[in-house]
Amino acid sequence: MSLDGEVYHSGSYLESDKQDFSELQFTTDNSWPFGTYLVTIDLMDDISKESTSSQTSFILLEKFAENPEITELKKASEIRGFRDYDSKLIFKRGENISIYQEYTNITTINNETCDIYINITVDNESQVTLHYDEINKNEIGNNAHAWWFVSAETWSTGIYYITSNLIDNISKESTSKPTFFYINE
Repeated sequence: MSLDGEVYHSGSYLESDKQDFSELQFTTDNSWPFGTYLVTIDLMDDISKESTSSQTSFILLEKFAENPEITELKKASEIRGFRDYDSKLIFKRGENISIYQEYTNITTINNETCDIYINITVDNESQVTLHYDEINKNEIGNNAHAWWFVSAETWSTGIYYITSNLIDNISKESTSKPTFFYINE
């Protein structure tokens, strides 16, 4: 197995049974650096002298983050940047509605790369529903996003609910957070 071309484990294995599969297990120790490892398995038939090779990979993480958490989910009339927005609760039909979101406890690889999925849903009792692909997104800082959409002229007066669902694709942990806003005449 190798990381950045440096070999961390090598060995040979002899199997004389007539099985169509083999199982190889190994254990990492504290000397292995965190990162993505490439596993190369070379197979040779000692009788025919034919050989083949196969590769797979795995990621060795320092640790999984705690469960992800959405720490801020705010409605705003304008978002200028990280923690810089104008809060607003009541909107008019046809008006731009912005959502400011911050999150924490996301698993990273080498403290750099994360893999998350965020789905925003907006709906009310009148069955007005917006999903992720109908809502614009902009990453505005470390662990923060801005979302915005325009309320339709046909939306009824009342309460609209926003739910943000966040999935950490590395740890497979998820969280969600609800909030609401009003549409007024």
